[in-house]
Amino acid sequence: MIPLQRRIRAEKSSELARIRAAIRRENKARVEGDEDWAPRADLIVYKQHVEQVSTWTFNTPTVVRFVLYASLGIGSWLGAAFVERGLGTLLGS
Repeated sequence: MIPLQRRIRAEKSSELARIRAAIRRENKARVEGDEDWAPRADLIVYKQHVEQVSTWTFNTPTVVRFVLYASLGIGSWLGAAFVERGLGTLLGS
């Protein structure tokens, strides 16, 4: 999963660099008075959206769910062992 995370981080960085360059171009076009500039607010909103994208492929609920499912087998085995021991003690065998 680490190579995938590195790739996501690299793509995110390159996209943010591209957006920042576009914002700089738009600022320069506004200062110079060019008429064919794009709305800067759209670029800023898109930049914020890209910044919020997580670079991790697993989030907390996914990890918790995995641990819960993985522990079901061990938990049921331990539960059965405790019940067997408890019944053995109660029945005196």
